[in-house]
Amino acid sequence: MEYFDNRTEKALSSRAREIGLPPRRKTVGSSFGRSNDRIRAELQKEPGTLEEIAKRVSLSNSTVQRFMKQFRAEMHIRAYRPRNGAGYRAAVWAWGVRKDAKRPEAMTKKEAGARYYRNVKLHRPDMMARILARHKIRYAEKVGKLVRRDPLTAAFYGEAA
Repeated sequence: MEYFDNRTEKALSSRAREIGLPPRRKTVGSSFGRSNDRIRAELQKEPGTLEEIAKRVSLSNSTVQRFMKQFRAEMHIRAYRPRNGAGYRAAVWAWGVRKDAKRPEAMTKKEAGARYYRNVKLHRPDMMARILARHKIRYAEKVGKLVRRDPLTAAFYGEAA
């Protein structure tokens, strides 16, 4: 910066080509080529999800994702593995040209609801108690055991005996 007097960093980056500065981005022939070889070797050794592969080769998820996008024709999805939390199942990638595994069906509303209540019961017992109390009141209203008096009627005649 000291060589470029009275120029901001933004001005330098926007006029870099005019000034004759070299490009800031690394080209594909630099370290990205070496990381491609590492990812390819790891995939040939053992299939895995994007996150697993990134962890094994000590690269970022975005680098592995860029590799997968570039070499998609030479890879296939071996299976889909459930993740630790909720969400879509993770694709297990493998090297080689084969037919992709069939994508699993989406959860039904009933399955999603059951999973939600199972997680709430396990991790949030206070919230589950509120839900059960609300269900109990709704059921009592439905079967006619809990009749809520109109506030105006209660004001005129008093509470029910």
